[in-house]
Amino acid sequence: MSSFRKRSLTVFITFSAILYIRTGFAQKSPSEYVDLFIGTAGDHGQLDPAASVPFGMVKPGPDTDPINHSGYDYLATKVIGFSINRIGGTGCKGAGGNLRIRPALSKDDSSFAIDKTTEKASPGYYTITFSDSKIKAEITATNSLAWQRFTFPKSGEVWIHVNVNSSFEKLVNSTWKKSSSRSLSGYFEAGNVCNKGKYKQFYNLTFDREIVDIQPENGILKLKFQTDSVLNVQTSISPISSEYASEQAKIELQNLTFAQIREAAAKEWDSYLSKVKLKGKEESKTLFYTFLYRSLLTPVKTSGSDGKYQGTDGKVHTLKTEQYNGWSMWDTYRNKFPLISFLYPEKHKAFAFSIIRMYKEGKKDWATDNEPVPTVRTEHSQLVLLDAYQKGLLSKTDLEEVFPYLVTEADSILQKSPDQKLEAACDFRSISVIAGIIGNKKEETRFLARSAEYQSIYKTKFAQMDKWSDIMHGDGLYEGTRWQYRWALPFDVPQMLELLGGKEKFTQQLEQFFDSSLYSAGNEPDIHVPYLFNYSSKPWLTQKWLNRIQNQEFDNRYGTHAKWKKPVIRKIFQATPEGLLPEMDDDDGTMAAWYVWSSMGLYPVRILEQVYEIGLPLFEEIKIKLQGGKTFQIKTKGLSEKSFYIKKLTLNGQPYNSRQIEAGLILKGGKLEIEYGEE
Repeated sequence: MSSFRKRSLTVFITFSAILYIRTGFAQKSPSEYVDLFIGTAGDHGQLDPAASVPFGMVKPGPDTDPINHSGYDYLATKVIGFSINRIGGTGCKGAGGNLRIRPALSKDDSSFAIDKTTEKASPGYYTITFSDSKIKAEITATNSLAWQRFTFPKSGEVWIHVNVNSSFEKLVNSTWKKSSSRSLSGYFEAGNVCNKGKYKQFYNLTFDREIVDIQPENGILKLKFQTDSVLNVQTSISPISSEYASEQAKIELQNLTFAQIREAAAKEWDSYLSKVKLKGKEESKTLFYTFLYRSLLTPVKTSGSDGKYQGTDGKVHTLKTEQYNGWSMWDTYRNKFPLISFLYPEKHKAFAFSIIRMYKEGKKDWATDNEPVPTVRTEHSQLVLLDAYQKGLLSKTDLEEVFPYLVTEADSILQKSPDQKLEAACDFRSISVIAGIIGNKKEETRFLARSAEYQSIYKTKFAQMDKWSDIMHGDGLYEGTRWQYRWALPFDVPQMLELLGGKEKFTQQLEQFFDSSLYSAGNEPDIHVPYLFNYSSKPWLTQKWLNRIQNQEFDNRYGTHAKWKKPVIRKIFQATPEGLLPEMDDDDGTMAAWYVWSSMGLYPVRILEQVYEIGLPLFEEIKIKLQGGKTFQIKTKGLSEKSFYIKKLTLNGQPYNSRQIEAGLILKGGKLEIEYGEE
């Protein structure tokens, strides 16, 4: 290296260091902080390192042996191939896992072992090398196309094994045909999560070499090629047809190279993740941007560039905007969609209109038999619509249009178990609010009354705790105990205080709940409970317990279906493959969104209102980009592991005397300053 280049490099490094010291903001891009292996080991999140663009329909990634919920287990030492779709952290077997492709040196090559040291992943990219065959696999993606590039250790004869019958859930049907000398086409139809409903997609598999031979064996097509060591495979998918899949792929590719597509995916991720800039600890930034990434994978764009999409009625429709599908509303309505509406309002608007169209096309609580992509459940969708209206993204007319469908759905809600009655009450209250907005007094009154019906069973099952109250699935509860479900009234916090005997008794019971290690950090029914201290006579305990949950080892005693005999004592969120607690499903971004909200020092407990709880930020400074070029800044002073109690709040330089802040105040732009102390 020349002396001039050495001096230039030294000056650059010195300048970068000074800039970092002065600003406190790292020079890495947000996407460089994303660690796609966090939460991918065993049952610690059910996540995967698949390549994807934000809200992308294809998610090509590795399927391991043993296979896991979304196809991948970090602890596995074998990769059986690379499938093109999945939906992460949803329980059961997940959904997707179709068109699994594996490179091979021969027709009967079964060398699945991988060289773990070669495995790398970043937003929009994944790579691994097989240890025996020395074949290097690389993957990137656009919205509807998976691009797999295989580099072989030799030129000449090589093979690609295509499993047209692969699927995480039940395969209903699949077809294939050789559509040209370099391509295959067909469709696959498979069960959604927990085999509730099904989806169907057409595909077009294109190679950059001619197919020399095809030998089908038990649903696996063994394709022979002659190559100069590199073979590119492009798999385009569409719910409409193979021809449409190919057309959309050409539009998205625009003759770009593999490297350019990979770079475009990373840039698109940076455009989303850079909505929030952070000053603080590097590990916290890694977790923040990784979990923000996880919050932006679904729903997925199912419409083409010309607006065509397949509806849940099985018919092809055309519109001037975009259509999205692939939902997990049972969990994500709580915090993920409020996060998206807060940071990405235009995207949330598209989601809201997609939901309205789904209602018109025959939406069900679970998936229909005509879904265009892997999906889970869509109950509580009206909460997403209400949030969109309250943020000015839907009009009164939009709500009037969908309201009859909401009423029909609400009148058929199951209320067999106590937890179902609590969740139904939340739905009824939201529909009452919507009815009031559109001026339907009759339904406003009817659903307001229905939303109060839970109180009788609440008094029976939840107001008083006994020795039976700490039993998982007790009284038919879905995933939790009576202790955990008793707080599941985020739509009616004042009434909950009254039902539990007033503020002082409410405070005492909250303290007992946490002091006795009854809180389950790994499941949704009580994840908002630390913020309920804001409504107690000891609001500072919100910060105490958030500090324990976010920063320290925590006494965790509950799995999804049982209380553990031996507690798991560890930090709940870690920047490791075991990054979430055992059995702590990410649930399609719900747990990820909890971390994102909480590390910003905000949380949407009262989900029918545009108000956020003030909690415990993990950063010295947080800058949130808003619409219209505005910025909201959260600055902390005196914050440490020992100093975490709020001493003073100021908003735009003026004293602020509330533990809640309205979304409208934030969206105007400004600065919230929080001073902390040890008492």
